[in-house]
Amino acid sequence: MKRLIVLTLLVIILFPLAASDEGWEFNLLDGEFFYPNYIADPFSSRFSADVRDLSINEVALDSDERLDITVGSRFSLFSLRKTDNPDIGAQLDLWVTIPLFMEGSSNDLLAVDGIYSVGLVLSPSDWITARISRHHICTHAGDEIDTSGDGDSSIDYDPTANMVASAYVRDDFGISLALKPLNLLDIGWLDDTLLIYGDYYFFWPGEDPLGTRQIKPARDAYTWFAVGAEIKSPKIFDTSMYAAGHITYWEELDWMPCYSLEVGLETDGAVEGMALRVAYNFYDGRSLMNNFYNKREQFTGFSISVEL
Repeated sequence: MKRLIVLTLLVIILFPLAASDEGWEFNLLDGEFFYPNYIADPFSSRFSADVRDLSINEVALDSDERLDITVGSRFSLFSLRKTDNPDIGAQLDLWVTIPLFMEGSSNDLLAVDGIYSVGLVLSPSDWITARISRHHICTHAGDEIDTSGDGDSSIDYDPTANMVASAYVRDDFGISLALKPLNLLDIGWLDDTLLIYGDYYFFWPGEDPLGTRQIKPARDAYTWFAVGAEIKSPKIFDTSMYAAGHITYWEELDWMPCYSLEVGLETDGAVEGMALRVAYNFYDGRSLMNNFYNKREQFTGFSISVEL
């Protein structure tokens, strides 16, 4: 922890010194992000309400409907940008995602997950951005759904006592690359309309200022991947149509692909940098409740989300 404090103080001191030369701008808290948030990633940091109708459901539930709430936010710290081109620079990203899964027929709480991340972002141009990050993924309370494992319907329970226990934990490092190839054409209305990205995540045993790194219960599954693409139409009255796809491949599931697709409308919010999305979703892959990572689910759904 002392090393983390010293590192943070050095960043606060050295970044303004680096920005003191003419042509650079330093911000302790930046309102803009270099690295994009993935629209079709079910665990991207945003606030959303999702109604989901499951056609494949290998977790024993009383209903094949779910109402899931995702609470998430991002913060951009210690941002250094070029004055004449604010798309070039570096910053430290902090983000958190807390998904809550509820049974659709009764709104009983089924599981609470958490994803907490920090990453160093480098943007050498407006068409390419890279990120090196550290993640903590965990899940809570979901193992209370069917304690006997015989398919009993879900029950009412108080999750408070179980919130400190987690059956699924991953502490990963990630290397990410996001490309906006159409920006190379230097045609104004095409800027930011196409995004292609990829992530490589790996477990590295040991400790760091954020704690002892863990991987359980799949203790030998060290890696996983994510790839995706997004396309948006030009904005009309601050609103655009979009389609997005996100695929993950997990070593712990013998590289079974998990597909997530989303189609909808995106409009600018009243606050700068805010986006409101209304979308239709499709998902097929491992259960989004991480305690049941080795169970499959498939669903279609409807979501309303806000991203800052």
